[in-house]
Amino acid sequence: MSNNVKPGSVKAFRQQLQGLADALDNPDHGFFGPGSVTWHLTRENVLLAGGMRALLLQVAHPKVAQGVVDHSAYQTDPFGRAFRTFDAVYNILFGTADTAIDMATRVFAVHQRVKGQMPSDNGTVPAESYRADDPELLLWVHATLIDSTMFGYERLVEPLTWRQRCQFYEESLVFGQLFGVSDDVAPPDLIAFRRYMDRMLDTELQVSDAGRAVANALLNGGPRLTAPLRPVSRVLAAGMLPDRLRRDFGLRWSRTDQAAYRSITRAASRINRRLPMLVRQHPSATSALRRTVQ
Repeated sequence: MSNNVKPGSVKAFRQQLQGLADALDNPDHGFFGPGSVTWHLTRENVLLAGGMRALLLQVAHPKVAQGVVDHSAYQTDPFGRAFRTFDAVYNILFGTADTAIDMATRVFAVHQRVKGQMPSDNGTVPAESYRADDPELLLWVHATLIDSTMFGYERLVEPLTWRQRCQFYEESLVFGQLFGVSDDVAPPDLIAFRRYMDRMLDTELQVSDAGRAVANALLNGGPRLTAPLRPVSRVLAAGMLPDRLRRDFGLRWSRTDQAAYRSITRAASRINRRLPMLVRQHPSATSALRRTVQ
């Protein structure tokens, strides 16, 4: 890295990613490529149906939720942040190395601008601050995407082998670096990652008023055209969350809801298997596969 580049700056981050790209066998294949478990899993369109799980897990962290409230139009455009998040993810996963670096750098620059103060319960106590580029917050947002991909794939597509899970997690460490999650912060392997997720889900997350407000906007807002899909989205979200977080978000989970969840996930898996791959896979994956066979 050049001596005149400030550590932690956008330019320094881009140079770091360029170093990763320089080690790739074929930069046109991107950071993963057609032989990766990452492409095999994330190409599935049906995983978007489980995307609400990742979003709700993210805002179950009070600092992430406060950042969304303070820095997005979540009430008038509840899916704006979600769209930008998943657009960035697909560009990084399926783009060329240059495309992935450009998108990752843009996300990194946005994260540097997102910061503020948490509400204080006591006016005499200084409010705790938050920053989107906090390594622990970056790790949590990254972890929700990785964990929800595996969770959603197994329920909406098919079971994964232990080897597939391990390889996917190993590949996710590269994805994490592209989102600013360094190797010294990320759990080193799948077993350590599972311990981290268990700790976060069991004890660390606390749904705040801001988190409930964002969740309500995500589950009940959006364009009118999405209204018929909201009951399905709500059932999937409730079914994919741990019991404690489901209760903390105030999501209903009656016997009828549980039966609906089982029916939806079984039907999704059955229908998805019968669809032609051109229909079932995300357009980003289709474009990437065409690019890599040229």
